[in-house]
Amino acid sequence: MSRQAFNMFITGASGSGKTTYLHEVIRAGKNRCLFDVCINTSRQLSEFYTHRYYLGHEQLSRRYDPAKLADLIRAQRSIHFEVAPGDGVYEFMNSLGQACMSLGQFETRYGLVRITVDEAQNFLPKHNMPPGMKRVEAEGRKYGVDIIKVTPVFGSTGDDTVDSAAYKQATRIAIFPMGEQRQRERVMQTWPEIPDPGTFKYPNPQTKRPGEYAVYDRLTGRGVVARLAPDGSRYLEKIGAWRQA
Repeated sequence: MSRQAFNMFITGASGSGKTTYLHEVIRAGKNRCLFDVCINTSRQLSEFYTHRYYLGHEQLSRRYDPAKLADLIRAQRSIHFEVAPGDGVYEFMNSLGQACMSLGQFETRYGLVRITVDEAQNFLPKHNMPPGMKRVEAEGRKYGVDIIKVTPVFGSTGDDTVDSAAYKQATRIAIFPMGEQRQRERVMQTWPEIPDPGTFKYPNPQTKRPGEYAVYDRLTGRGVVARLAPDGSRYLEKIGAWRQA
């Protein structure tokens, strides 16, 4: 029997606490998989990886062979790619998805590859997710490939957001404070168990007090909202199936 892959989707407004939470997730899962790959538009998160590569427009104009990318990941194990948005990103992400899947093993019981995609709207765009990454979403569980996606843009009538596969395939959801009405509505339509993220408190940079957020496990139907009491202490509010337990 194959393992259940860790497929996570994190969203919330800028300054809502997503990055702080993502740091915790990355640290907690550091030894979960054999190979660790991050894709970002900046150097952010690079401190968690032993090898770093910058792919600007010149580098993205080249063709990346999935087999050679797989060899690179296999040799170095922990890699951060800083990728400039624009032409060439689609082809690179398609090859990277193929490379990561080739490092997996069918029906494995172990975690083999972890992919973290920050600013995911730039790499897994609406209506244009690269086929290699679509396969990661659809079949990663069978091959021991985990994926974490982070984006500040969720509900949008345009294409400046992530493809629906990025959140529909997710097994764990983390929602942070949001002020934009459309994005709040999209969250509540997609996961009715999660309260309006417009009611979540933002972090307080002056007191360094963290904000509020929800974490929901789609497989069990259980989740919690990390709330803040008036005295600054934190407590957990059960949501979903937990409330009937």
